Amino acid sequence: MNFIKVKGTEYEMGFQQGEYFTLDIKKTFSRLIKSDSLKTIKPKLLPNFIFSNLLKLVVLKKWQKTIKILLPEYSERIKGLSYGSNTSLKELYFIQAIEVMADEIKYYVKENKQISFGCSSICVLPKILRNSTTIVAKNFDYLTEFATDHIVRISQPKDGYKSIEVTYKQIVGSHDGMNEKGLVVLYNYGLSTQKTQMRIPITLLVQKILQRCANIDEAMTFIKAFRYPNGAIITLVDETNRAVCVELSPENMSFRKPEDGILVATNFYITEEMKKYDIPSNAYFAKNYPEGLKDVRVHKSNEDRYYRILELIKKFSHIGIQEVEEMLKDHSNRSVGDDNTICRHGELISTQVGMIFLPKEKKLKVFFNNPCKNIPYEFMLD
Repeated sequence: MNFIKVKGTEYEMGFQQGEYFTLDIKKTFSRLIKSDSLKTIKPKLLPNFIFSNLLKLVVLKKWQKTIKILLPEYSERIKGLSYGSNTSLKELYFIQAIEVMADEIKYYVKENKQISFGCSSICVLPKILRNSTTIVAKNFDYLTEFATDHIVRISQPKDGYKSIEVTYKQIVGSHDGMNEKGLVVLYNYGLSTQKTQMRIPITLLVQKILQRCANIDEAMTFIKAFRYPNGAIITLVDETNRAVCVELSPENMSFRKPEDGILVATNFYITEEMKKYDIPSNAYFAKNYPEGLKDVRVHKSNEDRYYRILELIKKFSHIGIQEVEEMLKDHSNRSVGDDNTICRHGELISTQVGMIFLPKEKKLKVFFNNPCKNIPYEFMLD
């Protein structure tokens, strides 16, 4: 099982993670270069070794300085990961920034190239007769070929709150997590039309929120203090049964609250303020994309998953952990899931991990790979 506890200074935590997952971390960059998603952006006549070196140099130049200036402690954590795994900093900075590059490779309808990663987030707050405790759940969807790289990590920093995170072996940030104060942070990709910027990758900012913020008020203060590199939808939930979705683009943000105790997010903007920065509803993947994506409407999966969750929520008279698990496993009344189901089974993108956070109990339940095929593991943040 992919699980690790790290503690100490930022450098020490990075080193411990790097040392523990050395073999997998060292192979990551070569696997990325050979992946179908990056093949779509490589010029046909450019040799692989030149392409890979150019990517490393460009990313190192763009992000190393930014991270050193704005979040120097995470620069130290990346350095620890490098020394612990005996992997070059150039490769590791590229891996930390891949989430931004996914949005930087912009769509053009039928012409340009867009990598679309998707997630489905669900927050159910206590309501009379429906639910007695806050439940926060998410399916994380990403490149199928990297499904074995997910880990659960408990971070105990020398300076800051202890947290439990769902992340990758190769990164020091996290895309989802919960800290000892009961604050839960979920990160879904957003597909904004605005140009991506050379700013801190959001996975690092998620980790910083977990380490520094005790509740939604503190997290919102932190979020408002930053500007963001790419589109994103952040769900915040705390131990006081409050929740909010923050819809972000590189230059704008907006907020939405639960309706009737329910807050759902996939990968498109819901608020009126942010809809105008979303990609068009009629945007399609280009013909040169891998099978399963080319000539498909970009927002189809995002919309199908969102409205299916709302449909299921209306179906249940009571919503507890069992009902939330059913949602994470859902195939829209079909025996086999596809690219548009909550439990995603696309040719390029699939659900890599399903998770349920229980802030009151400080408990995390995790399905590694598709929830429909696996039993959950339980972790406590004690």
